[in-house]
Parts: sequence; C-alpha cells; structure tokens
Amino acid sequence: MLSGDQGLPDGIRMARLAWSRLPTADGAAPLTEGPAASAPAAAAQDELFVGAVESLDYEVIENYAYREEQAQRSKFWVPYYIVLKWFFALLIGVGTGLAAIFINLAVENFSGWKFTLTFAIIQHSYFVGFLVYILLNLALVFSSVYIVTQFAPAAAGSGIPEIKGYLNGVDTHGILLFRTLVGKIFGSIGSVGGGLALGKEGPLVHTGACIASLLGQGGSAKYHLNSRWVQIFESDRDRRDLCWLCTVSLLAIGSSGWA
Repeated sequence: MLSGDQGLPDGIRMARLAWSRLPTADGAAPLTEGPAASAPAAAAQDELFVGAVESLDYEVIENYAYREEQAQRSKFWVPYYIVLKWFFALLIGVGTGLAAIFINLAVENFSGWKFTLTFAIIQHSYFVGFLVYILLNLALVFSSVYIVTQFAPAAAGSGIPEIKGYLNGVDTHGILLFRTLVGKIFGSIGSVGGGLALGKEGPLVHTGACIASLLGQGGSAKYHLNSRWVQIFESDRDRRDLCWLCTVSLLAIGSSGWA
C-alpha cells in the first residue's frame, strides 16, 4: 500500500454501495448496509448483477490450443468459411427485409380495420366511435406491453443501445435470443399499430442483430431449429462480425432516409 493512499476512498466499497441502492429485478427493496443486509441476500444480489451482463473477448489468442485447432482443419475449411459467411450476410439482409415487410403489412392491416370500424360507427355516434378508437389503440398497445413484460423483456426499447454495447464487448443477457426476435417483431406491430409516436428503424436494427446471432450460432437449440453444418462460427469475434455487418448496413440505410 502506498504511503499517501490512506485518504483515498475505497472504490470497490463505493461501487457496491451504489449497486445496493438500486432495486432488484423482481421489484424488491434495495439492500442496505448493516444488519438488515444479510450475507445470503447480498450474495444473491451480487450474483444477479454479475449474471446480467457478460464481457466478450474479440481478440484472437494465438496459444497452443488455437494453433492445434487450426492445424486440424482441412483445406476446404477456409473456402467453406468464406462462402458461408457471405451467404449468411445475404440471409441476414433477406430476413431483416422480410421482417420489415411483415411489420408494414401487419400495421397497415390493423390500421385499416381500425379506421374502417371507427368511421362506420362515427356515422351513428361520434362519442361511441371515439371510444371504440381509443379501445382499439389501447388493445394494440397493451399487447406490446404484455409481450415485453411477460414474454420477452429484452425486447423493450429500440434495442440500439444494447446492440452498441454488444459490438463493444458488453453482452446483456437475452438481447439476441429467438424469443427476443419474436417479441421485437410483434411488439413493434402493436406499438406502431396502436398509434404511438414510434418508428421501426431502431427495432429493425435489433431484429437484424437477432437474426445474425441466430445464424452465427447455428440456430436455436432450445426450439430445435439448429444444424451442425453451419455451427462453425464458434468465437465471439465471428458472431460479432455478422451482427456488425447487419447493424452497419441498417444504420446506413436509416441515416440516408432520415437525411
């Protein structure tokens, strides 16, 4: 210990104090220092925060295991890797485009049914038509609320901050799961169709990143939608490249449209 550091604050203790003042994920009261904060509860809270965020390693570590793995690969592995990566880039673009088309068609149909019913009722009563219009919008919005609170909590928000964190090595739990992809698509339909002042550009970035992640890991093992023939992107660096490719292309298209 240095001679002049007695007056410096304990950084670890201050960080734990700051974290302890935050509410837990289940809405429980924050832990406090002293007798009220038991050791098991403090350990459970530390485990909660540690398990919620992970750090990814994008550096290539050329150790003995890495060189041994490279030596065991056949001469056809590199061409197969390159072709599959470009093919996945095509599939990511097509999949994201199909998701955007599906969202547009769903929003247009919901809006058409909503306005058709509202205008038909307005012919008889303005008040009832206005009430029906409000109830239909509330139903669509509450469908999105239910999705992001009960089915896919990681689908809340635009998703761009989470994807930016992932590209910088911060992996938040659940942001690239298959259920997050489904929740993002249908949540966007309910939010935009319900008349909220929202767009689909940000959610489409998250949607494309989810598609890229699923392709990079060979599908979804939980829902038995995977294949070992495409499970060659084993490193965080390879999977990051697919998400990066999708994110950059979508942001470029969005920025050109907003300019």
